[in-house]
Amino acid sequence: MQISLQKLKLIHVARKQLCMDDDTYRILLANVFNKTSSKELTPKEANQLIELFKQRGFQIKRKTGGVSRGMYRKIYALRREVSWKRSDGYERWIKKWFGFDRPRNNKEAIKVIEGLKNMASRAQQ
Repeated sequence: MQISLQKLKLIHVARKQLCMDDDTYRILLANVFNKTSSKELTPKEANQLIELFKQRGFQIKRKTGGVSRGMYRKIYALRREVSWKRSDGYERWIKKWFGFDRPRNNKEAIKVIEGLKNMASRAQQ
């Protein structure tokens, strides 16, 4: 049984993260699994190789998601509704109140949107 494409990609990400050159990688496959390519590994062997990489310092970095385009559009639309006293007003405001330069996920984007809505509504009163 062949390993999944996802496992194969994970093996190569681990190899790059560990800065392992091709020769060292091939020697490892040959000595530990008696294989010449990761495509020849069984699912069990692939898991063992990933565990071996983890022992050497490999860390799986999961994507936490990003901000949707719709939320960015909403932020930019609301930014235009607020009268900023300085050209960098938005950048200074978001850094001061939220501690980041731009939202990295939907949860942060919602906070920024709500803050901008409050500012825009106060400006219209």
